[in-house]
Amino acid sequence: SVRGKPPVLLIHSVNAAASSFEMRPLFERLSKQRRVIALDLPGFGFSSRNDRDYTPALMSDAIVEFIRLVLKNGPVDVVALSLGAEFVALAAQAHPALFRTITLISPTGFGPRARALRPNPGLLRALRFPFWRVPVFDLLVSRPSLRYFTQQSARKRVPHAFTDYAYAVGHQPGSEHAPLAFLAGKLFTPTIFETYQGLQQPSLLVYGNDPF
Repeated sequence: SVRGKPPVLLIHSVNAAASSFEMRPLFERLSKQRRVIALDLPGFGFSSRNDRDYTPALMSDAIVEFIRLVLKNGPVDVVALSLGAEFVALAAQAHPALFRTITLISPTGFGPRARALRPNPGLLRALRFPFWRVPVFDLLVSRPSLRYFTQQSARKRVPHAFTDYAYAVGHQPGSEHAPLAFLAGKLFTPTIFETYQGLQQPSLLVYGNDPF
């Protein structure tokens, strides 16, 4: 900790080329005064890209284990973006003592559409078919696609460094496994709104004026 304050843990969103690099602006700002750690979730960034069962439990367990093993049981102040907020909420519900405060930026899981989301095993099997699995994913993480989708989530022009990093992240061996599970709905928790409501920690919700 710095000056008696606990570390800040940053959790990125989930998309075709997600990584902790998304949290760079917050990292640079907060690290001037605090110890800050930006975690790459399983299947993204510098983490393992194994072909395994990617689920909300896997993600939330990874957050818990990181706090326990690396951050000496915390507690931490955590900031999570988009779908990463759901994983943090699940972790904080199961292990509240590890989290001091929770900040959620544009979290998923609100509204009727979120409650209707369910895993689609058939879609996942289709997406993972060996003949077209990598070519289809390569289209999702092409530079034009990345520029288009990242610009949807930004008010200002997205820096080339961000697109370049996302492109590199999306073209590592095994990069497709976790994002394809996401596209098939396997990383969403339909009952997450109740989990948000039950959080015991002081929590801040930051939400924009549009869907992004």
